[in-house]
Amino acid sequence: MTIYRVRGWAEFFESAKSRTYKLKSQSYTPNKHGLGYRMMVRRPNGAAIFGAWRAMTDVLSRQTAPRQGYCTDTGRADGLPLTPAMLEALTDIPAATFADMLTVASSQVVGWLDVLPPQDAQYPHGIPVVSVKYQPLNPSPLPSPSPLESPKTDSCTEPEQPPARVPPHKRVAFDKSSGRIIGTDDADLALLSEAYPAIDVRQTVSAAGAWLLANPTKRKANVWRFLTNWCARQQERGGGKSGKPSVGGPLELRTPNDVRLAIEAKEARRNALPSDANRGDHPRHAEWVAVTTEIRELRKRMEG
Repeated sequence: MTIYRVRGWAEFFESAKSRTYKLKSQSYTPNKHGLGYRMMVRRPNGAAIFGAWRAMTDVLSRQTAPRQGYCTDTGRADGLPLTPAMLEALTDIPAATFADMLTVASSQVVGWLDVLPPQDAQYPHGIPVVSVKYQPLNPSPLPSPSPLESPKTDSCTEPEQPPARVPPHKRVAFDKSSGRIIGTDDADLALLSEAYPAIDVRQTVSAAGAWLLANPTKRKANVWRFLTNWCARQQERGGGKSGKPSVGGPLELRTPNDVRLAIEAKEARRNALPSDANRGDHPRHAEWVAVTTEIRELRKRMEG
């Protein structure tokens, strides 16, 4: 049987004080509507799935300390897994909705649940693993091979499985030497484009990297989460897709402080270039010219 575990339970569903409670009468839950939330609720039954998720985390919050986010009857890895039918009995939400929720929440797109490998799921309830070999009811003898023929043996080899894709929160990182966010692939960019259609995703990723370079004391451990939150903020500001490019990238520069931050980000990007990039024969000279032009236009906007 499969055991699920809520990812980051201690970080996102507990507080320093709640960890001291043996039992809790209230639950703590994140209130950011990031990429995982959007990919969940945009499904045809997304609202019901999200409701099932909240109900399940409420159930887990009532377990005795130390709570670790295991979806079992005891809240421990060796407990009996909570099935959709058991969750229905505890919450009156249909088991089918819980089944959909477990599938969606454990997908790479959402990533709210970790699925423990079967070998890590040890139960004290003695759930047996039985290997059954099929035998026909009336087996008929096989013909003997011809003396001129060599016996044929069937080799049954399992097809080679492709390597599992590393989740983006473990892959996406910030490279301080270049001032860029690295590790994103086409699938990641496609997901961000679908979740935040009003922004230019590639330019937004570039702007987020420039901000991290300009703010070394505010660098993030989970760069993927930072990037999705950054995209969400730009989407809420109206994005940057229009008929003409925006000088400040996809950000909507509404205040002088926005312009100042954009200038700092562009200057940090220019400072990350090689010191001789201003030479006309340098391979990155065009990039240096583009960034310098943007800085000049932003300064004019600040002065005006």
